[in-house]
Amino acid sequence: MNTINRSELYRVGVADTRVGDMYDACDKLHTAYALMDKQNRAIIRAEYPEIFAVVQALGRGCEFLDSFDTEL
Repeated sequence: MNTINRSELYRVGVADTRVGDMYDACDKLHTAYALMDKQNRAIIRAEYPEIFAVVQALGRGCEFLDSFDTEL
């Protein structure tokens, strides 16, 4: 299982100048997904599994965020 957090982005070699923007973009996806109703979440999971994978990876990378593993 992949995780996303700032340390992991640095570890895999993302440029120092891009880590902040990449993390922020992932965080925005996670927030948008978290605010969706169940029907829209199901659409994202079905039609855009890559987006859901990012949401889950960010959730796994931060103890304070939901990884939505129960929605599989």
